[in-house]
Amino acid sequence: MIKTNEGKFAYTILTVYLWIGAAAAGYFFEVSFLALNAALFLALAVYICRTGLVRVTLLHGLLFLLISLYWLSCFYAVDREAAVLEAARITNLLPIALLVSALPANRRWDLLKQWAWIGAFLTVLGWVLRLFRNGRLESTIGYANVLAILLAVGIWMGWKAYREKGGRIYLLLVAVQLAGMLQTGSRAVLALFVAGSLWQLARSGRLRDPKVWFYSAAIAILLLIAAGLNGGVLRRLTEWSWNSPEFHLRRIYWFDGFRLLKDVWHTGLGGGGWAVLHPGGYFVKYVHQYYLQAALDAGVWATAIFVALVLASAYGAIKSNEKTAPIPLVTFVFLIHIAFDIDFSFPLCFGYFIMSLCVLEGGKPVIVVGLGKAHGRIILAALCVIVTIGFGWISAGYGIKAIGVRAASNENWNDSTNMLQVSGQMLPWAHSVHFELANSYTAHGNKTGENRYYGLAIREMEQAVRSVPQYTVYQQMMKSLYSFDGMGKK
Repeated sequence: MIKTNEGKFAYTILTVYLWIGAAAAGYFFEVSFLALNAALFLALAVYICRTGLVRVTLLHGLLFLLISLYWLSCFYAVDREAAVLEAARITNLLPIALLVSALPANRRWDLLKQWAWIGAFLTVLGWVLRLFRNGRLESTIGYANVLAILLAVGIWMGWKAYREKGGRIYLLLVAVQLAGMLQTGSRAVLALFVAGSLWQLARSGRLRDPKVWFYSAAIAILLLIAAGLNGGVLRRLTEWSWNSPEFHLRRIYWFDGFRLLKDVWHTGLGGGGWAVLHPGGYFVKYVHQYYLQAALDAGVWATAIFVALVLASAYGAIKSNEKTAPIPLVTFVFLIHIAFDIDFSFPLCFGYFIMSLCVLEGGKPVIVVGLGKAHGRIILAALCVIVTIGFGWISAGYGIKAIGVRAASNENWNDSTNMLQVSGQMLPWAHSVHFELANSYTAHGNKTGENRYYGLAIREMEQAVRSVPQYTVYQQMMKSLYSFDGMGKK
């Protein structure tokens, strides 16, 4: 049995994880998710030292297999740097799941219900700071469709909290997030939200309750008001077509992705391989379909393990016979939405999904590893510390790279060169550092008219191209550099 203080420690760590992730673009960018990995493994080391217990379920085992497949793909990846980053992007899921397992059932629910507050916070922050793009609310997440799915989850969690506690503050949180969800302009999420809410009401037998219709009418009025404040979003929400530009592009991505997968279905291309090898004419980092993306990254086995992970959690829920609403709905909506968007490219989104599965499966451990002897704790904690140091080092390297890129944009050429060279020394496999150095040298040459900077840029690009010779972005950059004449003009 885990002591109350240790449960509080795990709960505090996971709470901080959720709130920081909301402010930090869902940990989408390299520095943030690498630093997250370092922090979570350090927290796991502290937890192991304090408790001497590791609670392992089938979910943890399947997660470990999925993460291992991604790390194995780094050895044969088309783009080794991208493969390392994509493996690192999902590695935080394991300590998250282990820390959630340290919580009793009621605290797991309390953790998930925090999203009612976080979703409202994201919405209000987006309004205050005007974090919109093309009229669509993105807030700090930076991508409207992902924000929309997170707000839908927040609404359902807020409603659950209201039904349990009765505080009217939760109705306010629900109303704020409803307005925010509409302002994202995400048609797919809106359809899933309406269908999911009706299904949940029908399942609970409350469709004939007058209060339900009263609240529905109030919600409809709120949505109409919110839509009226943004005509562009209203037009977008009324334009439903399979041939809309977004769906047309996604069908192109999927067709090209399946064509690539036919030749590499058993191993995949390694994380990031799709971005390198997809046909020319467009650039997109992800295929916008998680099941296909996982297969392209690490083979069809990765997709199979993910499906098994979900099924194992569902089986645990059926076997335990516990009331888990609205988690089945949240899980189902996630599983549909990731079939045509990039939700799980945001570690916060994937992490919340894994937390939901931990609640769904009931969390009864298959194994409770007791580390009563000091040396057992020390060995396992030491492994976590080693992982922490590794991710901390890589995060620092990418952080220095970001400083160098920012210096170049401010025309601080010496600082840019120094920072990028330091980053390259810390991350010798990172061809993107050479690419940014080439960009910096090129911009410096354009500014000063000195041809020697183009020569330096070509040298850096040659190193980048050697790492990823098929990458069309690098090929085009090389052609551009070779086209400069003696006056530094194109």
